Amino acid sequence: MIAATVPLSSIATEPRADITATKHDGFLPRSLRAIENNTQKAFTRYQDNAGRIYWVYLPRKSSTLGARVYPETTNGTIQISVFEQDLRNPSDITKGVGIENWTTVIVMDDGWEMKLADLAGRAMKQAEKKPRCLCGSILRIGVTPNDDHQIFVCANAPRCSHSASIKQYGYTFN
Repeated sequence: MIAATVPLSSIATEPRADITATKHDGFLPRSLRAIENNTQKAFTRYQDNAGRIYWVYLPRKSSTLGARVYPETTNGTIQISVFEQDLRNPSDITKGVGIENWTTVIVMDDGWEMKLADLAGRAMKQAEKKPRCLCGSILRIGVTPNDDHQIFVCANAPRCSHSASIKQYGYTFN
């Protein structure tokens, strides 16, 4: 049986401003240990100031993207997302903008471990991409003015007005 996915409307793609993070190397409860065992080793475990454990992947090569695995054990779900790092402070993993098309939530039912391993791997691959504009500048997350859908826009705007569909840069998780 394949693990179920949750509709995008229930996904929080914006990190909360009041959260801080520290690396976590301590004891893990059984449910979280199972998540770590099914997440690629390149993910680093963190704990936020509310005590929640989650994993982050930041590519070694220069990329403005990263990936998060954020379990919600109280409701039995795991959010897997690719996010754009905050360029003003790229080392702050609590900041950034989630990419909706590259975000999903899985339910921890039969088969969730395989689904987690697959989707965390996909999130890593997406995070390693370095979208570039035709002018050579990086592409940043923006929204369309008429329907608020996320797109990539040139970091040199308004001098450069090029944009690109997020779907053009890889598969979506939904």
